[in-house]
Amino acid sequence: MFLTILASLLLANSAATDYYTQGTALAEKEKVEQATESYRKALESDISSFSWSEQLEMVNYLYEHNQSDEAIDFLYSVLAADPDFIQARLTLALYLQHDQEYEKALSEIDKALEQTPDSRAALIIKANIFFATDEIDKAIDIYEEILSQDSIFAVELALSYAYMKKEEFEKAKNYLLQLQPENETEVEQINQYLELAETLKTQSIINKAYAFVEEKAYECAEVYLERELECQPCNYTIRLALSRIYGLDGLFQKGLRHLYSVLRQEPENRAARSQLAEIYRWKGDNVRSILLNRHLLQEKCTDDVELSLAYGYIAIGNRSGAKQIASSLKNKSLDEAIEKTPYVSGNYRILRDTQELRFQETRAKFGWWRGNCAFDLNYRHIDSSSVKFGGYLDQVSGNISLPINIFLDAGANIGVAHVNDRVIVTGGGKTMVRLPSGFLFASSQYAPYDGTAESLDVQIRQWQTLVQYTALLSERDSLGGIYTYNKYSDANHSNRINLFAQRRLRRKINSDCYSFPFNPIIMARYDVSYADTASIVAGGYFVGQDFVENRLTILFNILTKNNQPVLDIAPSGSYSSYSTGTTRLKGWFYGVCSTCNNEIIHNLFLTLAVKGGNYRYHGGVKYDYYELGARLRYVF
Repeated sequence: MFLTILASLLLANSAATDYYTQGTALAEKEKVEQATESYRKALESDISSFSWSEQLEMVNYLYEHNQSDEAIDFLYSVLAADPDFIQARLTLALYLQHDQEYEKALSEIDKALEQTPDSRAALIIKANIFFATDEIDKAIDIYEEILSQDSIFAVELALSYAYMKKEEFEKAKNYLLQLQPENETEVEQINQYLELAETLKTQSIINKAYAFVEEKAYECAEVYLERELECQPCNYTIRLALSRIYGLDGLFQKGLRHLYSVLRQEPENRAARSQLAEIYRWKGDNVRSILLNRHLLQEKCTDDVELSLAYGYIAIGNRSGAKQIASSLKNKSLDEAIEKTPYVSGNYRILRDTQELRFQETRAKFGWWRGNCAFDLNYRHIDSSSVKFGGYLDQVSGNISLPINIFLDAGANIGVAHVNDRVIVTGGGKTMVRLPSGFLFASSQYAPYDGTAESLDVQIRQWQTLVQYTALLSERDSLGGIYTYNKYSDANHSNRINLFAQRRLRRKINSDCYSFPFNPIIMARYDVSYADTASIVAGGYFVGQDFVENRLTILFNILTKNNQPVLDIAPSGSYSSYSTGTTRLKGWFYGVCSTCNNEIIHNLFLTLAVKGGNYRYHGGVKYDYYELGARLRYVF
C-alpha cells in the first residue's frame, strides 16, 4: 500500500515538472496560449515540487497574459493552506492593487503588517494604494516614515510625485534637487521628475484657466494666464492655451499674436501650427485654415488635423471633401454637422446684398463662398407718395451669381420696373472678392428713367456704382465703408459715403429646434453717411446739395431654426440734415424692417421682407414710405 502511494506521488511530481518545463519552453517561443495552459496544469498539480520562485514565475506569467483570475485564485489557495506565507500575501496585494481592487488589497497588506509590522515592502505597497485612491497625505506619511529609517531612491521619487499630486510643485522640485544620486541612471530619473513637475505645474495652470472658460468667464481666464506668462514668458504651452482661449472669446488678433510669438521661436512647432489653422477657421479665413491643415497632413496624418480640415470644408460648402474625411474618422458629431450643413447657407444673400443689415454670423457666414451658382427672382414694391415728387415703384428682376473660384464671385442682373405709369428696363453686374480680413463688393447698375422727374428738362440715364469693404475684426465685430456714385446726367450726379460699425451683443446658443423668444441674436449697428450732390435747378425742382445722417439699428432674430435665422426684426432710428439750395432741413427718422426666410424645398429659398419708415423734419416736412419685397432663390 505504501509503495502504491509513493509511486503515485512520484508520477504527480514528474507530471507537474513536465508541465513546468513545457510551459517555460513555450514561453520562450512566445506561444502564449500553450504556455499559459501548461503553467496552469502545473499549478493544478502537486506544487510542492516547485520552489516559491518557480511558482511565482508561473503565476506572474498567467497574470501578465490575461489570466489574472487564475493567478489570484491560486494565491488565495496558497494562503488558505499557509496563512503566514508573507511573500504570497504581498504578491496577492500587488495583483489586487493593479486590478484596482483597493479595499481587498489594503486588507491583505494589513494582514501582512500584523505579521511583520516593519516590512518595508508592505509599507510601500500600502502607501502606493493610498496614492492610487487620492489619499495623498496618508501616502506621504508612510513614505516619510520609510525614509526616516533608510534612504530608498524609488521611495524618494514616489514622495516627490506625491508632492506634485498635491500641486506643491516647488516643494517637489526642491526635494528632488536635494537628493544624492549614486549613478547616471538615478541622475537621469531625477531630471525626468523635474521635467514632470514643470509639466504638471503648467497643466494645473491651464486646467484652472479652462475652469473659468467652462463658466464663460473668458476674461478671468485670459487675465490669469497673462499673469502667469509674466512669470514664465517662454512657457509655450501656456501661451498656446491663452491663444486658444482668446480664439474662443472671438479675440482673434490677440490669439494670433501669441501664436506668432511661439512660431517665431519654433517655426516647426506642430501644436502651434495646428492651432493657427483652427483660429483661422474660427476667424472665417477658411482658405488659410484648409491650406495649413493640408500641409500638416502631408507631414503627419492625425485625427485632430483631419477633423479641423473637415470643418473647414464644411465652412466653404465642400461637403464631398468633408464626407471623405468623415468616412475614415467615423466621427458622429462630424457626420451630424455635415448633414445639417446645406449646400448654401440661409444667409447666402448676405454676401450679395451688402447694403442690408444681415451680419448674423460673421465667423463662418461671410468668410468664404458657401454654395454653387445661384439664381434669384425678386419683386419689390415701394410707395413714397407722401413725398412731393415721390410715387411708387414695382420691380421684378432676375439675378445670377456665379463663383469664379473660392476668392471671387461674379453676377449679373436684369429687371423690369413699373414707375409712376412708366415701364423701364434695368441691368447691371456685380463682383465680390473675399480677402483674409473681410470682403470687397462692387456693383454697377444702369436704369434709363426717361422723364420720371417731369419738372426736369433733362432725360435721366442713371448709372449707379457701389463699392463696399467690410473688415471682420472678430466673430462679433465688423467695420466697413460704402461708396456710392450716381450719375443722372452730366449736370446731375451724387457721391455718397457711408461708414458703419457693428457688434453682436449676445451670442446665439445653437439649437436644432425653434427657439422663441428666449434666445435671440441681438446685433447693434451704427452708420454715419454723407452725400454731396451736383445738380441744376429746373422748373422749380430743387435737388439736395448735401445730406448727413447718423443711424442706429438693432437687429433681433426672434425665431431661429437649424441654426439659421427664420424671422427677424430690425428697428432703426436716425438724425439727419438735408440741404436744398438755401434751405437746410433737420429731423428724425424712425423705421423698421422685418424679414422671414424659409427653405421651401432643398436648395430653394423664399424670403419675404417688409420695410417702413417715417421722416419728420423741422418745418412740417414729412416723408413716409413703405416697401414690400419677395425673393425666390434657387442654388444649383
